[in-house]
Amino acid sequence: QTSKTAASTSSSIPVHGSDLTDTVSKQTQSDSSNKKGVIYYDSSVALHTLNPFDLHETDSTVLVSPPVVPSALDNNGEDDVALGYMMQPNIVNNTLLFISEGDLYLSNILATSTSEMPAMKLTTTVGNVRTPRINPVYPHLIAYTATYTGRREVYIMDLRKSTTTSRLTYWNHAYGVSSIVGWKDDGLTLVFAAQSTEVGLPDTRLYQLSLEQQPQGDDSTRRRRLSHGPLRVWQVEPVPLAQAMDGVFNQDNTCVYFVRFAQSSNTIRYVGGTAESLWAWCRERDSAVALTTAYRGTDKQPSIVQVKEKKYLFFLSDRLKNVQNSEPGSMNLWAMPLLSEKDLYDASNSTNKVKFTQLTQVSCEFDGKPLVEYSVDSITGNVVLRIGADLHLLKAQTIHDKLSNENEKKNDKDPNKRTLKETKGTITKLPITVYSDFHEQQERLIPVSVPNDVTTVDVYQTAFGGTSALLGLRGQLFVTPVIDETEKVPEYAGAGMNLPRRRYRVAPGIGAGGSVRIQAAKYVPLLMEKDARRLSLVLATDPKSETAEHGFYLLETQSDAPQMFVDVKRLPDPFLGGSKNGGSVADGGLGTVNADSVSVSPCGRRFAWTDLDGRICIMTMPMYQNDTKYQVLAQQNEQGQPMIGTEADLSWSPGGRYLAIKHAARNQFDVISIADIGDPEEGKVNVGRIVQATSDRFNSGSMYWGRTPLDFNLKKQQEVLSQLLGKPLAWSDGASVLYYLSDRDLVADVKSPWGARQPSPHFPKRFNVYALPLVQDEEQRSPLSTTRGPFGGGGASELWVDNVLALQQFLEAAAEQAKQPTRHLLEAAEKDTKRDVKKKKADLSTSPENENIEKLSAGLEEDATPEALTDTETPSPFPQDREIDFGMSQDLSFARRAYRLGNIPEGQYSALFQPMDDPSIGVIESAGGKSVIIIFSAADFPSDAMEPLAVELETHQLAAFSFTTTREYIVFFFSPGNVMKVVRNSAAGLVSLIQDKKVTKNIADTNVLALSVWPSLEYQQMYDDAWRMLRDYFYDSNMHGVDWPLIHSRYRQMVKRCAKREELDDVLKQMAAELSALHVFVYGGEYGSPLHDDKVLDFVHETSSLGATMMRSAEWKGYVVTSIPERDPDFNLVDGKPLYSPLSNTTLELTGQRGLQVGDVIVAINGESVMRVPDIYMLLRGQKGRSVRLDVLRLASGTNTSSTRRILDTKNETKSKTNKKIDEIALIPEPLVTVPISLDNAADLSYSAWEYKTRTRAHQLAQNAGFTVGYIHLRSMSGPNDIDSFFRDFYPNYNKQALIVDVRHNRGGNIDSWLLDILQRRAWMYWQSRTMNITTGGLGWDEQFAFRGHLVVLINEHTASDGEGFSRGVVELGLGKLIGKRTWGGGIWLSSDNHLVDGGIATAPEVGTYNDKFGWGLGIEQMGVEPNVEVDNDPHKTFLGQDQQLEYAIQFLQKWIQEEPVVLPKNPGPHPDRSIDESCSSV
Repeated sequence: QTSKTAASTSSSIPVHGSDLTDTVSKQTQSDSSNKKGVIYYDSSVALHTLNPFDLHETDSTVLVSPPVVPSALDNNGEDDVALGYMMQPNIVNNTLLFISEGDLYLSNILATSTSEMPAMKLTTTVGNVRTPRINPVYPHLIAYTATYTGRREVYIMDLRKSTTTSRLTYWNHAYGVSSIVGWKDDGLTLVFAAQSTEVGLPDTRLYQLSLEQQPQGDDSTRRRRLSHGPLRVWQVEPVPLAQAMDGVFNQDNTCVYFVRFAQSSNTIRYVGGTAESLWAWCRERDSAVALTTAYRGTDKQPSIVQVKEKKYLFFLSDRLKNVQNSEPGSMNLWAMPLLSEKDLYDASNSTNKVKFTQLTQVSCEFDGKPLVEYSVDSITGNVVLRIGADLHLLKAQTIHDKLSNENEKKNDKDPNKRTLKETKGTITKLPITVYSDFHEQQERLIPVSVPNDVTTVDVYQTAFGGTSALLGLRGQLFVTPVIDETEKVPEYAGAGMNLPRRRYRVAPGIGAGGSVRIQAAKYVPLLMEKDARRLSLVLATDPKSETAEHGFYLLETQSDAPQMFVDVKRLPDPFLGGSKNGGSVADGGLGTVNADSVSVSPCGRRFAWTDLDGRICIMTMPMYQNDTKYQVLAQQNEQGQPMIGTEADLSWSPGGRYLAIKHAARNQFDVISIADIGDPEEGKVNVGRIVQATSDRFNSGSMYWGRTPLDFNLKKQQEVLSQLLGKPLAWSDGASVLYYLSDRDLVADVKSPWGARQPSPHFPKRFNVYALPLVQDEEQRSPLSTTRGPFGGGGASELWVDNVLALQQFLEAAAEQAKQPTRHLLEAAEKDTKRDVKKKKADLSTSPENENIEKLSAGLEEDATPEALTDTETPSPFPQDREIDFGMSQDLSFARRAYRLGNIPEGQYSALFQPMDDPSIGVIESAGGKSVIIIFSAADFPSDAMEPLAVELETHQLAAFSFTTTREYIVFFFSPGNVMKVVRNSAAGLVSLIQDKKVTKNIADTNVLALSVWPSLEYQQMYDDAWRMLRDYFYDSNMHGVDWPLIHSRYRQMVKRCAKREELDDVLKQMAAELSALHVFVYGGEYGSPLHDDKVLDFVHETSSLGATMMRSAEWKGYVVTSIPERDPDFNLVDGKPLYSPLSNTTLELTGQRGLQVGDVIVAINGESVMRVPDIYMLLRGQKGRSVRLDVLRLASGTNTSSTRRILDTKNETKSKTNKKIDEIALIPEPLVTVPISLDNAADLSYSAWEYKTRTRAHQLAQNAGFTVGYIHLRSMSGPNDIDSFFRDFYPNYNKQALIVDVRHNRGGNIDSWLLDILQRRAWMYWQSRTMNITTGGLGWDEQFAFRGHLVVLINEHTASDGEGFSRGVVELGLGKLIGKRTWGGGIWLSSDNHLVDGGIATAPEVGTYNDKFGWGLGIEQMGVEPNVEVDNDPHKTFLGQDQQLEYAIQFLQKWIQEEPVVLPKNPGPHPDRSIDESCSSV
């Protein structure tokens, strides 16, 4: 009798393999004679079946250009192939520069705007070029930044002659230069932005780079020399502003109009703390002036423009009205009168009175797209605008008319009103044609990295006896052979000998690489089939869907199966989701599936998955049912615990009836539930009970369906008996226990709260292995069992001796009879042993423990096999599950059957498994940063002993592992060497794993495996994928009310214009920004590597640092040291690494050398003059960690020779009298040998020096104010380093009167609750002995280390994310006050796991925060945390070293302490008098 499953077949499910159709919707019903009962094909696809390679197609052509996905075609079905994504325009006198493909292009605006504007490529970079700027005085000079050597630096190009582009900077920071800001009006000074190298908080500042030495003659001489002579760097010096991202100088260079900072999130309509605003600072002034800070939105990219006789400041703004407090809208170009220095600093002329004029209304004219960038032609007055991927022209006359008409509108009722009719047509698209080979659009061959590129893996046996691995590799699907022993595989020698096994691509085809992203592929066992087909369940994004919806496919993957997704004109249909019925869950679609959750039952009949909407979904494989319906499990189990699938783990029972689910309980502990899905033989999902299998008092997980040692022993006996009886036995060998890991045995490694730094309880992640018996009913136990428990050996053996003897006698009789093949076992048993068995039965019948043996005896008596051991039907080819006895109650009785495997010690286990033919248990243990495999080998039954056998390898370390669908194999990934080892999950396989110490056996062939990707297809797929994931990951399913489908269509057409990965990022940023949410970042991905990821090239190009700031000096012919960061002298190691300046005396004194001081001069490095290179750091490339020799003039630290000092004094005296350079007087340089540090360490040194300086200053200011203060600076809230910082500075200062926690520039993280918990501790009692009390180092008070003083938290615009959460918590919990500026505004949290196929990401804020007072976002999201007292650090004063926020905090605390003194409690007085006043007298 065949299985009932065969009767249920699909009539409409596409199974892709032999049929290459787009759909199989017209499949014919099979006749009853078809025995396969699984897959049916449409006869209409016979042509493709017989002609899979298009040999008879008339339109077959050689692929000559990158393909295009049909969903990316225009409405007319034709692809717009015009490429060129134009960004960052710069225009001077109609000469136009812009960036496309990451390179610099040159064009010219012609008189007629309808004429074609050809653009010529000026650069060819592997990295990218940014921010080009034409010199307004010498227009043949072009400055730009580029990444030729890996880091962004400043370069200058001369268009007049064919000369090599000159590199101008070797910036002393790991990030390199940020951008070119522009040229000053003199044409001799270039202004660029870069991360600060001075001691201070890590801010971006403006720097001035002067070309050519300032001559003694007039300015015309300098211009002539610059115009005709070689270009040389004269000096680089900072603009004296601590914060400046962008800016423009007025004509006489007396004032700079600048933007202090830029918000880091891709967010429009942003009003948080780092919203860009315009400021101004003029020379000789002691502070900067805010121009537009009254408006909370964005004002940026300032330019000074002369319109007729009047000067204006042009800028981009998202304001909607000509008032300071308007709400933000779309970005447009605005203008305001340029304020003079007098007007800027005249208090009576408030900047709030300034009138602003809107010059464009871009979003109305360009379908909602914003204005991104602009450039003003300083000669013609025309403005070039960047909207989308195109450049547009706004003519000077139009601007003049708008500004002139402002006065005429004063009498209008609404002078701010702008209509589309008034502005439409004033902006014209520039007809630029980019001539290029667009080489980055050509096919990419990407070498595979294992396991980094492996997204899914499964293993199966081929029809010809080999083992193959099914690999999902960076969105593509491959099959590769598993090589038995790599060391013994001979190289192919020709002549048809030793042909290597083939590996092949399943999907996509060579012409469609990148169009689809395969995210999961699971082998589907076809146990009813005996042919060569191998079927796989595939989860992929459907290229037919415009929004990359997830779809499930069934693909054949055997060696003769044609490739799927062969080209973009013929694509398979999914049987579920995708273009068929995809979309969001709210709209009835499949939503976004958690790819890691896709799980196929070992029997191949069912599969399950979870999605981002928290659903747990189950479906019968489509070939076993008549439709494609799936069922969603209830979101709570019988015990009422929530069962949300977002982070659940799924594990199928072998027969597919039960699904074990690890999920979070209501108290956040992980529990396991088991769902009864119904008998798979019925061909449909029929969900029954969902029973909780573990308690929520601890964590449990890593489920594995297994068997006990008793089961394996019975299995062996059953196999013998089955052979002797000549027929199969019906007793199931399915799983009898569910093994899992649990941390219920808590063992703290901190024994007491006493000691420094308040030791807190800590529980290492220790897990034990537990087993949950699934079968309790005696009727389901094997009649061969001689005991009533799985571990009946040892001292309990004596209880079962009679059972054992009876069974032994029966098997011996059977074995004896097996020697006589002509006689049946039962006949022999009746004749030879029936009398003895009867007697034995009579002897044992009185014992209730021997009922199983009684059954055996009864069978022999009746000359028949016992019914419990027989099957009247042909056995199902599928694994069978034992029916789980959950019990009748709905409490935790079922869960509490579990027992611990006592002979497996606790450990830091992350997973467990069991061989299919052995009771041993394997675990993966993670300890000391390494993962190891341990096999606990089970002793012979009935012993319960377990011997640990660690897999010890010679050179490799375990990097990752995966179980296969059938559980017949385990895949281990080892490093180094990117080795993928396939181990059979059997006793022999694990023995081979232990013995293969060099990892050379059973290795999947991934060597030199490459993927074919067409960027044009992949860019479209990634855009659609990013949009869909934002839809399904974003915490608000209503997408903040934004029309999300409209946003998708608004920016999708721009993707076709992208010819470089960075251009796709630009599209993603604009698209994602429409959510108007913080924590939206676009980064990562596979960008071009200028140094080709060569570590040696990286090292030799990497600039190292001397841990100091220096300034070029032509007078001293060297670099003058301007500062040497001073670290905290109490700490030689900070966070485990040394912190020092290579030039400091602390560093060098132990070598017998003296450190340098500010004012000393470095004239040579390793014998080369520092004046013969553009920058001193050019000589420090590749020197990190190596000794270098410096030749120095000790002008400040003093020379070793008195004569040199005398000469120096004479020189200074002579110079002061004559004010002339004394050439004949020279100093003798001294040698110094030191070791440069990395740029990252140099930045850390500067930051640490600022922390030390600020802490010291806080202590001094507090001391002057008459109180004690502790100071803590937290750079972020993420990880051990910040925990270390808090411990380092809180506990030594817990008893101070005041505490300052400085979270300025805090980058966020997740430790706010821990900090708040410590700060909430309160003192309620005090300790004192005879000699020790709270003032002499005694125990102090309880709660230990509770802070009793007044708390101030310093915040600023760059306090972000969890730094804001901490700040909000301080106020809401009444712990202290906030001083500073409004913070960044990130109140929605994220996990950053929605990565694209190439590793890039457009992050989605996923977890909303709220409370009763503030609602969503805690009043932080998009706004930032408002301080209790607002104090700004003026950018100029901060540059000079002042910290106004810290100074005010000290004043605030001083007043607070005066009003509420922090005093210790008074001594309660004399101790109790326990004496007895008893007089003794004679009685």
